[in-house]
Amino acid sequence: MHDAVRFTHACPLVPGAIAAGGFVADPALARHIPLGRLGRSEDLAPMALAVLSNRLSAYVTGAAIVVDGGLSLMNWFEPPELGDM
Repeated sequence: MHDAVRFTHACPLVPGAIAAGGFVADPALARHIPLGRLGRSEDLAPMALAVLSNRLSAYVTGAAIVVDGGLSLMNWFEPPELGDM
């Protein structure tokens, strides 16, 4: 019998917030984010509470929930020129 231990992870990218070491993202990063702005701590808090709530996420386990405004969906690199292949 398992002891009902669950592992669910929120993967935040809240670059507008001050992170450990005083890091603050360059506001120009917002042009790469589909939602068009840097994240705020208020963007992460509701998701974190939902993940921690047994009532709201009792059947969620082994999940990595990304909170990044869609940034992880973007291609940061230009495709290479293929020339006359």
